[in-house]
Formats: sequence, structure tokens, C-alpha cells
Amino acid sequence: MIVDLGCGPGGHITSLSHNSENRDTENRDAENRDAENRDAENRDAENRDAENRDAAKRDAAKRDAAKRDGSECLVIGLDASMAMLALAREAHPGTPLVCADLEHLPFRS
Repeated sequence: MIVDLGCGPGGHITSLSHNSENRDTENRDAENRDAENRDAENRDAENRDAENRDAAKRDAAKRDAAKRDGSECLVIGLDASMAMLALAREAHPGTPLVCADLEHLPFRS
């Protein structure tokens, strides 16, 4: 808000001030945007976790099908994320897990 304090003929002093109501509205708007961003980030993380659990279940189903067919297979869990390996350990206890980057596998060719 601009306030003209008028100080006589030809002279004006102006003052810039914010109305406290405007500041309160701006603060509420900023808080709402922050809350919406946090909610979106949480939904994204939950979706990624669900997708990763689904992928782990599909992989387990493939492994189990190979075992039923009499195929020899060695299953090793590999991920660059310790958090993902923790999920894998819960889903597949006893499966060897390795924390590594797919571009630099820690196995001999």
C-alpha cells in the first residue's frame, strides 16, 4: 500500500507499507504451498515404494517359477540404495544382498 503523506504544495512524501492483513494472507498462502509440496513429495515417495515392492514380488515369482522348473539359478539382490536393500531383506530373508552400482558390478565376468 502506498500512502501519500502530502506535506504542502508541490511536495509529497510517500511511504510504502504492508498491511498486516496482506502479510497474514501472504504467510498463509506460503504455508499452504509448502504443505501441498510436502504432500506431493510424500505421495511420490509412497508410489515409488509401492512400485519397488511390486517389482520385488515379480522378481520373486520369476525365481520361484525357475526353481519349480528345475532350473539352477542363483538369486542375488543388488541395489545402490541401502533403503531398498532393507526392503528386499524383509521381503526375501536369506537372499544374498549387495549394495553396488549397476554400472560397476562387483562380480567377475
